[in-house]
Amino acid sequence: MSILNITNRILTPSTLSNLDSSSSLLPLVVKDGANTAGRTMMAKNEGGEHESREKFIEETGTAALWLGGIPLSRKIFDKTIFKMACLNPDVSIKKIINKSPQQLTELELKKLSPNASLVLTGEQLAKKYKHFHVAKFLVSTLVPFTLLTAVLPKLNQELSRKIILNRALKEEKAGSKPDNSQVQSNKQSDFVDRNVSFKSQNLKKLEDNFLQNTTKPIGFAGNKKSNKAPGFSGFETIIGRAGKGLLGATAGAEVNSVDNMLLLDLGISGNRVAFVPRNNQERAEYALKEGGILFFLFLAQKIIKNQFDKLSNKLKVPVDLDFKTLSSDSFKNKMQEIYNVPTKKGGVKQLTQFTEGSVGEKLEENAFSFISKNHKTHKFLTLQAAKELGIIKTNAKGELNPAKYIEIKDVEKLSKDIGKFATAMLDSGLKPEAFISKTKKVKTGFLAANLAICSVALGYVLPKIQYVFREKVYGSKEFPGIKAYTEEAKHLSEK
Repeated sequence: MSILNITNRILTPSTLSNLDSSSSLLPLVVKDGANTAGRTMMAKNEGGEHESREKFIEETGTAALWLGGIPLSRKIFDKTIFKMACLNPDVSIKKIINKSPQQLTELELKKLSPNASLVLTGEQLAKKYKHFHVAKFLVSTLVPFTLLTAVLPKLNQELSRKIILNRALKEEKAGSKPDNSQVQSNKQSDFVDRNVSFKSQNLKKLEDNFLQNTTKPIGFAGNKKSNKAPGFSGFETIIGRAGKGLLGATAGAEVNSVDNMLLLDLGISGNRVAFVPRNNQERAEYALKEGGILFFLFLAQKIIKNQFDKLSNKLKVPVDLDFKTLSSDSFKNKMQEIYNVPTKKGGVKQLTQFTEGSVGEKLEENAFSFISKNHKTHKFLTLQAAKELGIIKTNAKGELNPAKYIEIKDVEKLSKDIGKFATAMLDSGLKPEAFISKTKKVKTGFLAANLAICSVALGYVLPKIQYVFREKVYGSKEFPGIKAYTEEAKHLSEK
């Protein structure tokens, strides 16, 4: 099997679509993988054994709980809590809270929840759905948040403390000094700043000192009295900003899981800067690191994509359409049909009929009515493409799924993008198949470059900046938290 065939099997239209989607977790998996691998390897070379171990545990543990925690928690909640309450987890919260033509009537909601409707009125049932959806959102966010902020960091730091203490004890018993490769000389250590006494040579005293300095919660610099753990109220503030209160945030998380991931990551990053660091030097590093990670995980890809979109406009090759649409037989056939029309551009009007037929004062109502009447026919490519992309969901009978909400703005954008593509194809003079092939190549190149830029930044550039910052400001490449441990171990051995 040739390399090209293997590549084509891996990079299917569905895979490329997910890599290019702002609502898919796959780009985060790729970028976080680069971040984990790059930081772990650089920590081994620059920071030493202990930092390398800490980074590996921190990054891989975070990746597993961060990327898998929310989807897994939501699935478990659906299979257990919703099931026990006789509720249908497929019912979108937007179908209940949005005042629009898509809002479910009491009768429709009861039909979707036959067991629960036996004892509840329609109003009571709607309220119960709201409460359970909000609970699912909070649980699926707070469970990984707690594990990643209160459990994993403390276990990781405790492991380093134990290893360094045990090594110091063994070397003390053997009458040897600690390995200087892990101990950087620094007369102004953080423990000196904290006025910690090193007079005692008793291992118990050393262990107590470590425990005191590594388990005591630390607030922001300047807030010496703060020793409280991160409370729910601060996290609730972040949630409130994500939408119109909890209901808005819950609805947003249901539509786009990446928004939920960003919300979780903001909480994790805030905690890592405020509470996880063992001293202020480590806090400064975490602030630098977390700011860069947030930018390249969530913001940079969109910014870079916008620049590539501008370049595509200059090349007159629009790359707005999804890979699955570009690879669809129905799309190719419709483009060929338009190409074959004698007047050519006259055929484009049909592609934008959804947009034209849904404008007016009652945009949502007109658009939903248009979809309801025409989604079964093959006349409108926009509606066919929307179903293939999952924007419009149908049941086994081909009817609109009453439990699922249709994002009208996404259908409208798709309609405009198809019209834009058809116009560019006709202007290019190329046959449909050739123009589609050219578009997919350009789009794939842009996507690969985008992911490469973000991955290199996360896996190499940002960690490198971090070590340069550490060496210039603190005079050592050793991780500040680890350095605090090794400095005290070194002092013990010299007594």
